[in-house]
Amino acid sequence: MQIAVDEVVKMHPSDVSPLLRKIETAKPDIMSFKRRTEGVKTVARQIRDMKVHVPLLVMSRCEASNIIKRIGKAAESVLA
Repeated sequence: MQIAVDEVVKMHPSDVSPLLRKIETAKPDIMSFKRRTEGVKTVARQIRDMKVHVPLLVMSRCEASNIIKRIGKAAESVLA
């Protein structure tokens, strides 16, 4: 197993699209994201909007039910 992208995201990101493009280019099997709910909502929304596919998306330190509602069908591969 290799780490494809290792980035620090600011506390309340408004745009993570550059990071998501890096992740999409790397084609990882797993994406792990640890952030409070607001940051996770931004990431989840942009993953959905950009149609970024990662087979397993792991989100911690968030309110899982809100995230799953927010990203809808894209939540099929989310472990929160």
